[in-house]
Amino acid sequence: MANFDNLFRKQNETTEHVPKIVLEKLNQGLPKGLEYRILDKENLILTPNGSSEITFSGIQFVLPEKYIKLLGNRQHSLDLLEFYSTNTQTSIQIKPANGNQILVNGTSISLEDFIKNPFGPCTIQNGAFYMLPYKFAPPFEISVGDGIVEKMVLVQRVPYDSLDEIKYETVGNECLKVTYYLNTKAKSLRFSFTLNTRHAKSVQDLLDCINIFYAFRRGQGFIFGRKHSCKPFPDADQDTFNLRFWKHVKELENIFNISFSIRNKKITNEISWKLEELYQMLIEKNIIRERKTLSKLFVNVDINDNLEAGLNNQICLEYVELQTEKILGKKLEYLLLKGIFNAKIDQIKDELNGKKVSLVPFNENQIYVSKLAFLKEVDLVNYQNIDRNEYIPAFEKAKTLIEILAEEEKAE
Repeated sequence: MANFDNLFRKQNETTEHVPKIVLEKLNQGLPKGLEYRILDKENLILTPNGSSEITFSGIQFVLPEKYIKLLGNRQHSLDLLEFYSTNTQTSIQIKPANGNQILVNGTSISLEDFIKNPFGPCTIQNGAFYMLPYKFAPPFEISVGDGIVEKMVLVQRVPYDSLDEIKYETVGNECLKVTYYLNTKAKSLRFSFTLNTRHAKSVQDLLDCINIFYAFRRGQGFIFGRKHSCKPFPDADQDTFNLRFWKHVKELENIFNISFSIRNKKITNEISWKLEELYQMLIEKNIIRERKTLSKLFVNVDINDNLEAGLNNQICLEYVELQTEKILGKKLEYLLLKGIFNAKIDQIKDELNGKKVSLVPFNENQIYVSKLAFLKEVDLVNYQNIDRNEYIPAFEKAKTLIEILAEEEKAE
């Protein structure tokens, strides 16, 4: 025996296409609590009227194969089947145990009486009845954090093949995806966190998500403002998502007064390298030696000094470049003070606007370039006003970005 409301929950809109007197006549003799309501212009459907509890018997449920497999050695029950139906959002087929008659509040009713056409005969051909699952509640927010930052995450219940646990997960494509499983009988709760950097809305959003993700990996995350203590992961101290790098990117955003567009963007090695170089030069004030070395270099100069004196002698050339480039959707402008080292003049040619100088390596090593970036021209001028004998040696002895990062990592 089962509750009728659990099987037939659909609300039906009523209109006045069928005369009221016809409805009253058809409703006479029905089991208590049932009545016909208008389904469309000609057809009526049998539904509960809410006046009393309705039970029915003489039915069989067609058990889904997945349900049978999940059931295992457990005893089947209507409550368990209803939990499965709702948890998986699966409709369960119902059929009469004998013929096409079922008992509603002890009264036998034909399946064909559930839909009736008062203007003509109505028969059901190849029809079926189903127990429909309850719809899930609307999405709702939960808060997760690391004890400093708190982030609201929109979650919703999702279909899950289980007879024990209910599953909830983040709605849509978010940087931090939260999945949790609730076992109402065992009163247990387990969480799963996934991080996808390409779904971050901004650099700050990514930083917050990484910090929260790492907090839970260390067993120190917060849910609804309360610490969720658990055993830390073996790799809890590894910076898998390069938190340090993204902190550097955020500092670049601050000094350039911009917000990089990183959502759904692939951060290539070239982009990462460029951003880290800018951070080291603009924030840490580190002079960087470029990776690329040169076997020959041509430069145009507009000076009239006696360049011939530099033929076959080691020289250092210093110059300034205005750098304009687009990175992650933002235009960046800055000045580069560059120095060319381990070079000697090989040839000098007169040009219309100056002279073209050919440089070759001074010794068996290649020509290399060192550089330092400035946001403002006044800062560059102030730097150049320092005794040239002080900063040129620093440029000459500059380290590559890889060497700088290796020293930082060793110092930590």
